[in-house]
Amino acid sequence: GGGGNGGFAVTLSGSGSFEGAGGSASVSIGGSGATGGIGKHAEVNNYGNVTTYGKQADGILAQSIGGGGGNG
Repeated sequence: GGGGNGGFAVTLSGSGSFEGAGGSASVSIGGSGATGGIGKHAEVNNYGNVTTYGKQADGILAQSIGGGGGNG
C-alpha cells in the first residue's frame, strides 16, 4: 500500500514596525509523508497452453509493485 499523508502543520506569523518602517514574516512547517510499501514475491502457476499474437506479446506477466509514498 501507499504511505500516508503528513498530518501536522505549524504556521507562525508576525508583523511589526520600527520608527515608521513596517514588516512581516511568516514560517510554515509541513508534516512528512510516510514511505511506500515494498513489492513482494509474485507467483504464477500455469497448467495449460498460452497463445499470444502480435510482436513481443507477453504470454504471462507477473509483477509485484510497491505502493507510492505519501504527501507532506
